Amino acid sequence: MSSCRPPPNSTYLTIGQDLFSIDEYVKSQYNYSLHHRHPSSSSSSNYSNSNGTTIKSISDFVPSGEFERGGNLQLSSPSYMDDNILLLSSYLERSRASRVFLRLGYEFDNPAFGYDSSPDVYVLAFRKIVTDIRRELSEGARDRVLFVWHSWAAPMSSEELSLERFYPGDDVVDWIGVSIFQQVFPWSSYWAGTMSDVESVLDFARDRDKPTMIAESTPFGGIELKQASVDTKKYLARNDYDDDDWERWFGKVMSLIDRYDVSMWCYINCDWESQPMWHGVGFGETRLSSNARVMSQWYDKITNNGLADRKFLFAGSLEYCDGLVLADEERIRDVRFISYILVPFLLAAGAFFIPYYILGKHKVKSTKIERRPLLSNIDEIDRTFSRFRDAKKPLAAVAP
Repeated sequence: MSSCRPPPNSTYLTIGQDLFSIDEYVKSQYNYSLHHRHPSSSSSSNYSNSNGTTIKSISDFVPSGEFERGGNLQLSSPSYMDDNILLLSSYLERSRASRVFLRLGYEFDNPAFGYDSSPDVYVLAFRKIVTDIRRELSEGARDRVLFVWHSWAAPMSSEELSLERFYPGDDVVDWIGVSIFQQVFPWSSYWAGTMSDVESVLDFARDRDKPTMIAESTPFGGIELKQASVDTKKYLARNDYDDDDWERWFGKVMSLIDRYDVSMWCYINCDWESQPMWHGVGFGETRLSSNARVMSQWYDKITNNGLADRKFLFAGSLEYCDGLVLADEERIRDVRFISYILVPFLLAAGAFFIPYYILGKHKVKSTKIERRPLLSNIDEIDRTFSRFRDAKKPLAAVAP
């Protein structure tokens, strides 16, 4: 099975992480002049499901009782998740995505998620899920699903812990991912991490010859730092800092991508403050369209591939990822946006689906079909899940 690693100096670009943010990005990139439009309102549009109610996240389609945003993750027995593994396998089998990058126990080293008390059980659970899913899927579906081991790239809760203790093995890990939020900033707190923490994960991946992805990223505090924390504002008042909205965060991330030849970059394009779940947390306004300089630089360097030594890959790239030659623009010009997902899977709290969208550069204004949300077959998936949704079937707890 191909790992879908792109050629050297090439990076898949994806945008997330909710349907509205994806829609806003597409409209701002392709339907307006990038140099002459005003930032759009966060209430300009929404998506609706078949019942006419607004889709707030893909969690609306997870069976009742199978989804939690957090909470205590009990890893007493990997077999506790048998029902959820079968449910997820059913979803993966029917997904229309070109490729699915499945993050199991995402940010495993984040103390808030509770894996740090039993890294050996985390490893056992990771291996079980990969083995079971590979066994359940047909050959065609199995070739589409790649498994990602994703670190939060910040300090662990104990000096006794290490990446090695959490690593499930080369045979079950296809890609290695990191999160990048405030690590690039000189004012980042100890627990938020530094670039050294990010580099440690990327070095770990390079030593094992695994393709890497920036699995979640956004400039914490907002592109213009308007939602920066009190401590950050005190730092800014006392110290000189880079006041270039592009170079301060995006430039540093792109430098990291070049140094480690990162194979995929997932950017969260979001007005975090407008979403109840994230309001007041401090992420801020990170939509590219909210800042004229950032929007212009993004277009020139990324969307328009204006860099001499880095090529960003868009629509159609994943269709040809197992070949030796990339799809060129002429071959993919008339193809609709090719999409895929990354799926965090909370080992003992059900399946938590977060959609991402891979974007292409089109020569004409994008169409409504091209802007379809990621799960274009959501009604089909919803019907598949219906018997689980209402039954609230308890999870099996079979002894290992």
